[in-house]
Amino acid sequence: MSFDLGCLTAVTIGLNTVEMVNEAPKPVFYVVLSDLDQWAVEAEWPDGTLERVDTFKEHSAAASWIARQSEPWWVDRWISRDLLSREEGIRVKPP
Repeated sequence: MSFDLGCLTAVTIGLNTVEMVNEAPKPVFYVVLSDLDQWAVEAEWPDGTLERVDTFKEHSAAASWIARQSEPWWVDRWISRDLLSREEGIRVKPP
């Protein structure tokens, strides 16, 4: 269960709550032409790192993914890295 993804402050996983900080790095998403017949969604992180997220046959499908799935994708990435860093006892920053 998650709370208002637009202003995310916490996500509940089972009975455990992972607190999310408002200053968590958030990427900017772009649709780019990856091949002659494929479009890709790329995430650019604040440090300039680019990450290919997924590819699509149609530009509109890629744009729709950004509108509907980019926020949950980012939240999932942040939670995964935060949990990993807690398990390893170190802070892992997102790509």
